[in-house]
Amino acid sequence: MLLLAFALADRFNVMRQEKVTAQRAAIATPQQRLVETLQNLERELSNGVALATAELDQKSGFAKATLLLT
Repeated sequence: MLLLAFALADRFNVMRQEKVTAQRAAIATPQQRLVETLQNLERELSNGVALATAELDQKSGFAKATLLLT
């Protein structure tokens, strides 16, 4: 009888650990997708800022050249 109680307790512990592992996996997947989405948005924003900066630099250089010619 004692052996049966230990076996049952062990089975409960295994099931509890499996549940915790499954819950962690279920949480990790959406979090990873969020991280990837944020990284992609950060790259897009950085590229947009770099493009806008280059355009402003180009316009600024053109304006300076125009002022020097006049």
